[in-house]
Amino acid sequence: MPVNIPQLDAFNVSPTKPYGFQIRAARTNGNLILRAPTGSGKTEAALLWAQLNQAKNGRLFYALPTTASINSMYLRIKRLFNDTDNRLVGLLHSRTISSLYSMFERDNPMASQKTARTIGSLVREMYFPFRVCTPHQILRYTLQGKGWEAMLSEFPHSVFVFDEIHAYNPKLTGLTIATAKYLTKHKATCIFLSATLPTFLRKLIRRELEVISYIQPSNLNASDRKILRQKRHAIEVVGGNILSNIDLIAKEAEKTQSTIVVCDHVPTAQKVYMAIKKRVRNTVLLHSQFARRDRNTIENDLRHTLPKILISTQVVEVSLDLDFQQGFTEPAPIDALVQRMGRINRHAAQRQPAKVLIFEKQVSSDNTVYSEDLRERSLSALRDLPMPLSEEELDNAADEIYGNGYTGEDKEEYNDGLNYERLKYWQRHLLAGTDQDWIDEIIDRQEGTEELLPEPLLEEYSALKQKGLTLEANDLLVPVGRWRLAYLFKEGRIDISGDLRILTGCSYTKEMGLEI
Repeated sequence: MPVNIPQLDAFNVSPTKPYGFQIRAARTNGNLILRAPTGSGKTEAALLWAQLNQAKNGRLFYALPTTASINSMYLRIKRLFNDTDNRLVGLLHSRTISSLYSMFERDNPMASQKTARTIGSLVREMYFPFRVCTPHQILRYTLQGKGWEAMLSEFPHSVFVFDEIHAYNPKLTGLTIATAKYLTKHKATCIFLSATLPTFLRKLIRRELEVISYIQPSNLNASDRKILRQKRHAIEVVGGNILSNIDLIAKEAEKTQSTIVVCDHVPTAQKVYMAIKKRVRNTVLLHSQFARRDRNTIENDLRHTLPKILISTQVVEVSLDLDFQQGFTEPAPIDALVQRMGRINRHAAQRQPAKVLIFEKQVSSDNTVYSEDLRERSLSALRDLPMPLSEEELDNAADEIYGNGYTGEDKEEYNDGLNYERLKYWQRHLLAGTDQDWIDEIIDRQEGTEELLPEPLLEEYSALKQKGLTLEANDLLVPVGRWRLAYLFKEGRIDISGDLRILTGCSYTKEMGLEI
């Protein structure tokens, strides 16, 4: 039986000393856009807003862009709601069962597998009153994927939190706004959160949702003013690329207790790691191409103790609540840079502004993650700002960089997402008792990766399967970007065995992850 849906205001989610913007969010009826710096309490503000806006028997959907960030938020919200018996908060993304299993004690693996599968099944039914998920999972049901009738019946009168909507991903932005538009037409209420939400993006949201408030920390409020004026970072744009500056990174790292280095591609991160670990002890590597088992181990270790140096990719931007003393990064759009800097000097009141060096050039020019023009405009704006940098100055820079909004291909991608035919005209395709088989494949593809088994792990995988430990075996799979999958097939590097795809001719270790 589904559990009764509790009122959110039965839980204490308010900070001991709330900021002014959090108090204003708690008093805002209806749709809301909230912009506030990383580490300032956006999540608490969103939940305070949700307490006011939850209708009777209304549910909570908390959406984040990445699996890692969802897993972290799931655990955080469970703690806030004291959900010790797994009855209130559900986890919903394309790898739910494996993620749940990795969070359980392993004293009895078979029992833990059964529990993970049970919870994974329930989260797609009308059981959990609160869910943490990706925007794509909400989209799955509005596009009439399997089980859409039950899920769509939960959407009306619910509250939806869209956390960290980023301007540099126009297609996902368009789909997210289109989904929110659909939801609000069905009596749901939405809030958008971001550390950097440029004016043009707020206008796009307002154009589609029409009635929506906007809140950001205000200079008129003493506590907010402290946030806006705190100077956490002293940024310097440095010539060359990250590999040509290994000596500089190693030298500066010796001066502090903890340093983070963020790369834009996995191969770059692996090269930087190999170069630096020879110079500096206690250097750790983190990226997306580790098996889930090994990545979970690395992230759990990071939560307890920071290494001397962490070499990472974008996975660190929104997935972990970390506080390094200085940072080095490859170039990226300002909203991505803000997320990276959110892992540096989070407790600014206790320390001097932290050094953040951004290198002008990207190591890899193939399959560029970000628009080159957007990267260059971001670096140009940052060069002209006074240092150290306040949060208010950072917000203003983001507005300047995105001043013209989406143009060219970005505009086309945004409009494609916003006007997605099956979402915009969903009523034309409505037929209870039927579902669209292709939706699951489309949504999983949108989430960006395909899971492969590195050949060096095949023997261990087979042994775990023989013992019936299917989920532990699946934790040996590695996510690989779908853009790379076609190349690997063409090169004859993938063997197919039933549902399993084995990547051949590769190296895999717990230290380096997958090397293609």
